[in-house]
Amino acid sequence: MPKLVILIKNMTSPECIECVKEIFMRLCIKYISVERGEVLLSENITLLKKTELAEMLLKVNFQLVDYTQHLTLEKIKIYIHAWEDTPREETKMIRAKFLEKKLENSYSNIKRFFRNNEGIPICTYGENYLVNRGKHLLKNTNYTITEISQILNYTRREYFCKQFKTITGMRPSEYRNSQEK
Repeated sequence: MPKLVILIKNMTSPECIECVKEIFMRLCIKYISVERGEVLLSENITLLKKTELAEMLLKVNFQLVDYTQHLTLEKIKIYIHAWEDTPREETKMIRAKFLEKKLENSYSNIKRFFRNNEGIPICTYGENYLVNRGKHLLKNTNYTITEISQILNYTRREYFCKQFKTITGMRPSEYRNSQEK
């Protein structure tokens, strides 16, 4: 029996997964699993149901992925997020090897495809992803900057702070203070 998979753009966090599960329940669409950017269905859905799903997902800034090129790009992003979110002692491999294994392609092909379609290198995308997660944690939690850097798998707090400032123009503490006003 073939896998019935729906890929969803912008579904990048545990909160997003819960939101998507709720949408599927509201539409009475049965699924086996919901992971970052991907829902494994237990049965096929009608075109009408798929249209309803697309509309509900758009209301919460998610998108069904329909085109092969977009599908590949979103799959790369999903795996980048997965790699960035996994503690290094668990992945035991560098990003390039992780992506090669998951996507069954050479890293040079993956890099070229990503840059041509996204307009930025994979490493820049990964850094932006981590800084955006850091911004979310700074704004919505009381974790210290050291704790946040550890959650984000930085080996040193200083490196997180430097990367954060390079991307946002502010130190993490300045960003947190600006969000409290």
